Amino acid sequence: MKGTNMHRLTREEWETHISIDAEGECAIIDTSIPKDINKCKKLGYEIVRENHYEDGTICSVIFKAPRRAITFRSMEAVNRKGVPMSEERKNKLREGRERKRGF
Repeated sequence: MKGTNMHRLTREEWETHISIDAEGECAIIDTSIPKDINKCKKLGYEIVRENHYEDGTICSVIFKAPRRAITFRSMEAVNRKGVPMSEERKNKLREGRERKRGF
């Protein structure tokens, strides 16, 4: 299903809402954030509705996804910086990129 929207949203108005239906075991994702729209499409979530601006560009999309596709992470996992890379590892990666580019 498609709809139209006359008012173009600003970055401050972009948002994503995730509603979980416990009985139906599904998640409804309503988003106007382009990065989230692209991610949901890439993951193959079912498109319930697309809203477009008058010029045809996408304004927002409502997706339906399996409940198990939505997960919550601990703050420890979110704030983790990862293991710092050694100079040796950085040099090895740099050399590999240069070989690939033909330097």
